Amino acid sequence: MRLILREIVILRKLSQDNSNIFTSKLKQIILPEDLYAKKDVAETENNSESLLNLKALNHIFIVMDLETANLGTFIRKSVR
Repeated sequence: MRLILREIVILRKLSQDNSNIFTSKLKQIILPEDLYAKKDVAETENNSESLLNLKALNHIFIVMDLETANLGTFIRKSVR
């Protein structure tokens, strides 16, 4: 799972670059609802960071732009 998260970070950075023509743009990442551990009220007031229950991370939903291009289109765009 760590490698997948690392790839998502790279994809996110590439998506922010307007000149990027090599990857589809990343729109949104949806994580499991139970990924965030429940915290008691005292802990929440003193610390704004969320605790993650990484055992619940068994899937990631990635929303990306739909690309309708083939290799020829890609090559023509890259030589401009």
